[in-house]
Amino acid sequence: VRNGLVQLLRSQPDLDVVACAGDGEGAIAACVEHHPDVALMDLSMPGIGGVEATRRITEQAPCVQVVVLTSFMDRDRIVDALNAGAIGYLLKDSEPEELIRGIHAAARGESPLDPRAARAMLTAQRTPSPLDTLTSGSARYSHSSPTAYPTSKSPAASRSPRRP
Repeated sequence: VRNGLVQLLRSQPDLDVVACAGDGEGAIAACVEHHPDVALMDLSMPGIGGVEATRRITEQAPCVQVVVLTSFMDRDRIVDALNAGAIGYLLKDSEPEELIRGIHAAARGESPLDPRAARAMLTAQRTPSPLDTLTSGSARYSHSSPTAYPTSKSPAASRSPRRP
């Protein structure tokens, strides 16, 4: 698979393959040494796995945009990879054109996400929570009054409301 991928990438006039690694340690070392614009990362590798390798690459070579290229599309793996610093998630059985578009998107700072991976995330989001399945004799939870929480620590967002 790796050799076919390298051949595909080398056939693109606007892409250069600067390194190739067969394990997590090699991927980290190659990214730290070569600082590629984009690194394609498999999640299942010998030694250090793809999630941990992604975490280390984004810490040691923050200019490298890591895009996961794997066959796994379960929500937990997608979330783990994105939380580790991956900016994109593509599947190995994608059409070659989709993969090339994803690499270009990552190089522009965008986040390529395979539609099937997005679907897995959205489907998992719709799974009922334990609060939705409470029985009639249990405590009740109301979704009727939304609460907003500040997402930053700016002075305006962290101040308490004024009381009259």
